[in-house]
Amino acid sequence: MIYKNRNSLRLFFRKLFMCLLVCTAIVMAVVSGVVVWTFEIILQRWPLIVFGAPITIREGDNLTDLQFYSRLARLGYIRKDSISLDPGEWMQSGSTLKIILRHSPFTDEGIIDGPITLSMDGDSIKSIRLMRSLQEVKHFYLEPELLGVFPAKDRTPELCIPAKLDQMPLLLLNSVLLTEDNRFYTHAGIDIASIYRAIISNVQAGRYVQGASTITQQLIRMTLLNPEKTLGRKITEITLSLGAEAIYSKETILEAYLNRVYLGQAGSLPILGVCEAARNFFGKSLDQLDASECALIAAIIRAPNVLNPFRHPERTRARRNMILGLLLKHGKISRDVYEEEIAKPVRMIRPSFSPPRASAFLEMARQGLQRNDSGAQRNRNFFSTSLDVAMQAYSETKMRRLGDLGQQSYVIIVNPELGSLLVYLTPISDKWDGQGGNIGLFPSIALAPAFTPRRANDPLYTLASQVTLDGPDASRMAFTKAFSLSQETLLSRITEVIGPARIVDALNDFRIRAKVVNGSEIFIQAMTPLEVAQSYSALAGLGSTWLINCEKPPISVNPTQTNGADKIRVSTPEAVIFIVNSLTRDRANSQDMNDNPKKLLLSPSCVVDRDKTGVWGVAYHRNAVALARIPSTSINPKLVRKTILEILPSPNLGPQKNLSIPSGLVFRKLCDESGLRATSTCPKITLEPFLTGTQPEEWCSLRHERSQKTENRPKQFIQPR
Repeated sequence: MIYKNRNSLRLFFRKLFMCLLVCTAIVMAVVSGVVVWTFEIILQRWPLIVFGAPITIREGDNLTDLQFYSRLARLGYIRKDSISLDPGEWMQSGSTLKIILRHSPFTDEGIIDGPITLSMDGDSIKSIRLMRSLQEVKHFYLEPELLGVFPAKDRTPELCIPAKLDQMPLLLLNSVLLTEDNRFYTHAGIDIASIYRAIISNVQAGRYVQGASTITQQLIRMTLLNPEKTLGRKITEITLSLGAEAIYSKETILEAYLNRVYLGQAGSLPILGVCEAARNFFGKSLDQLDASECALIAAIIRAPNVLNPFRHPERTRARRNMILGLLLKHGKISRDVYEEEIAKPVRMIRPSFSPPRASAFLEMARQGLQRNDSGAQRNRNFFSTSLDVAMQAYSETKMRRLGDLGQQSYVIIVNPELGSLLVYLTPISDKWDGQGGNIGLFPSIALAPAFTPRRANDPLYTLASQVTLDGPDASRMAFTKAFSLSQETLLSRITEVIGPARIVDALNDFRIRAKVVNGSEIFIQAMTPLEVAQSYSALAGLGSTWLINCEKPPISVNPTQTNGADKIRVSTPEAVIFIVNSLTRDRANSQDMNDNPKKLLLSPSCVVDRDKTGVWGVAYHRNAVALARIPSTSINPKLVRKTILEILPSPNLGPQKNLSIPSGLVFRKLCDESGLRATSTCPKITLEPFLTGTQPEEWCSLRHERSQKTENRPKQFIQPR
């Protein structure tokens, strides 16, 4: 009987042991799976951080045209009167402007940081000097502004750019280890001694006053668990921490922790990781941090909102100095360094983020990134785009003058040379349901066939072609004058003369979807504002442009291509495009261009047209195209014209390259009334282009005292030359 009982007992314990063994194996498998999933999947998910375009500042640029000071303000730079400046500060004394550029994550693309001096001649930059190398340069790049963040899967938007452990300064590692887990390299995931001390302290205080979490436990908690202080959560945290220590190295765990630890806020965005803290708090890269800054980052980890240097500077400084004392005690810094560092005030940049109105652009950038996978190819989680944030904000401010209409309007600005989308303002609901405009929206393109010679030197019209307007005081006038007085009638008549098919071919060449209906009418299919801007980019580029894209323009003084964008070339000759652009030139603002033909490339053209649902305004020159679509048929076209010309960037921005006059052109100064060569008595003179061999040689013989009468002529077209 006793023997049977012993056998039963052995069998029971054997089964119990096997059950425990199986349960342990299951727990270990689950823990291992969760840990591996955490480190290999969750901790490898990073947000995509989107920046605007880096702005090139060149010798000779005008700071007012660049909106330079508003750009500095948007980036958070502060003006100081002191000669001693920190990153993110600037001062101006006489003709010298000094700036301490902050660190940008795009250093591999030539965006520098550190002190820089600009010698000024009024508002123009006379010279640029890098103070570290004492080198004079022709240009530098102002850091791109943050646009927004695409959160990682199952995460909220956050600022987090990871760094490798070997990129982090040793003083920073020591500061964090000494304050957060001084036995990190000796324990196996939990620190028994720290747990014991914490229990004693909490019991004596009668409340929770001290924690005992290791760095591994903190990493597991911030990644997988909620912050509730419950027994179940603590057991799970300890179990997973032991598993993490068993599978991964100390270096892997420490690197993950330092890249994920919460360190404060930039507006509504949390700042995670020491790399982002260095950039946002000090405007520096990790390798530029000094001992006090390393200690300050370590000090903030314990309670970022409580140890906020802007709210509690003394409290923050006391904890920073305590950490500096620990570094001295453990031989990480010398006594001289300690004395020097504790004497420093707590200086930090106040991180902020004021997002521009760019949700539609951000979505376009996301789609472009998914197509090109450029973020993965660069092996980083941040990228810059083409958007000029200061220009976007300026355009939005100008559109506010239109009230609610401004909020419902489209505004697009494009660099035609690269196809770069500089400004993209859309209504809250970015779903285009309007029309693509009439043929009157594209007068330059529609008239191009009339100026294109079928035989050499044989155009149907020139800008000096004489046309007659009907009326009691009918008189012949230059083509340009007739165009300004009766554009719609002129377009209609020329359609009859050259045939609608040739005009449709020209429109299609510029990617305008048009066709002939009822044998003689031209029907233009609906086009989005972006498609209209694309057609005008080809006009501004004299027949050559890139597909509009939101990719970052090349960091180069003479960029020749964009990142994979497609080139558009039209068959209309450059010389003809130059001529038809002159038809819509804003002559009221172009009088200073009349002595230099090359300046005509930068003289803005402007078109305003109305369709059934709204008004279009387009202004352009060689360096930029600006488009506004306002959903109102009652708005004053003069206001639209004024607004779009104000939004159009200055033609003097950017390097003045490729400003050669197309071959086959000659220029004549013409009398604005007669269209003939101007004399000294002509009151209004314009410089006009002609295909070689078609320029007028006859001198004006008008008596200009009659000009006041001829201004009141009826506006009906009769016939061409």
